[in-house]
Amino acid sequence: MADALQTVLSQAALALAPLRAIKTADQAAGLFRKLGYEIPAGALALSYQRWRTARVNSSMRSAN
Repeated sequence: MADALQTVLSQAALALAPLRAIKTADQAAGLFRKLGYEIPAGALALSYQRWRTARVNSSMRSAN
């Protein structure tokens, strides 16, 4: 059971790894394009900014 959980967690981490490299809305649009979705970068800009802000705030809380 522990091996199966480790495998699932490892695969999930590998699948989500590209999210860590995204720094701009254009990069986010490119990732979605690779996944088969066509979303204009402009549509992602506000959501992306909110996501980055929440992620940074969460990291800062974890560090304290």
